[in-house]
Amino acid sequence: MDISYIMSYTPFAISIAILLMMIYRIRNLSISTHTSLKPATQIEDYSTLMIELTNLRLRRDALRDMITKVYELANKGKIDDNIKRAILDQISMDLSKIEERIIYLEKYEELNTLIKEREKVEKEYKKKIEELDQKISSLRKIISPPPERKKEEKPKETKEKRVEKKPREERKDLSQVMEEIMRLLSEAEE
Repeated sequence: MDISYIMSYTPFAISIAILLMMIYRIRNLSISTHTSLKPATQIEDYSTLMIELTNLRLRRDALRDMITKVYELANKGKIDDNIKRAILDQISMDLSKIEERIIYLEKYEELNTLIKEREKVEKEYKKKIEELDQKISSLRKIISPPPERKKEEKPKETKEKRVEKKPREERKDLSQVMEEIMRLLSEAEE
């Protein structure tokens, strides 16, 4: 074999070796960073999940860069289509696993954000209530309550009697008016 023949495939071999090493490293990282998750009600510390989410996002970006690199090598003719397809299949499998995990962890990220927002609103609400309570108590100290008036029962009875008398008086008035009309009619007929 000619040494120039071997030297012509050296960049190709180096590129393949680099890509395979990157895939191997990414797989090892993904195995070591996967943690078993407790149910959402038991998780109180989201920092480890957020670290894992950041790590997964970085690995996703690295895999996307690797895809670009594979296409560049294929376009330059340094790797053939079979090797390109094999590498891309492997990268796409790893990428899909990482994407699923990212989607899952983003729900925890959103949950964490909502919990923090709720706590912030709750603190502001409690602070506002305390301010209002202080204003109310200070105003109550300044303003004395109005003196209570004792209501007499006799005036109530007189009011009730007046209410009862009014319909009777109205009845009398009506009956008197009717009598006058009858009298006037009888006089008019005569």
